[in-house]
Amino acid sequence: MKLARFQEQIEEIVNEAVQEAKIAAEIRKVEQHWSTIELTMEAYFKDGKDRGFLLVPKEEIKLELEDTLLNLQTMAGSRFIGEFAADVSKWDKTLNLVNECMDMWMQTQRKWQYL
Repeated sequence: MKLARFQEQIEEIVNEAVQEAKIAAEIRKVEQHWSTIELTMEAYFKDGKDRGFLLVPKEEIKLELEDTLLNLQTMAGSRFIGEFAADVSKWDKTLNLVNECMDMWMQTQRKWQYL
């Protein structure tokens, strides 16, 4: 069959497949990780009175969120993104929205505590 004549093309195809497999695996990791994250609420008391609940700030969640967003941006910039572009874009938009909501929630919560 004389496949040696096509070594360069075969290597390019194999490399592309490997890179696409890495992106697919990374997207699966993102889906699995963020489907298990839970935010914690705790009772809030002021002057001995029950004032409701507060979202417990967790720095590790915020750091994981920022790290995941950075990874998604790196994937989006890859020339191998191809068929995964929609999934990467969806996760990027979703996690950016979560990031914005958490920032706004914590800011509002801090102000509310001082009322």
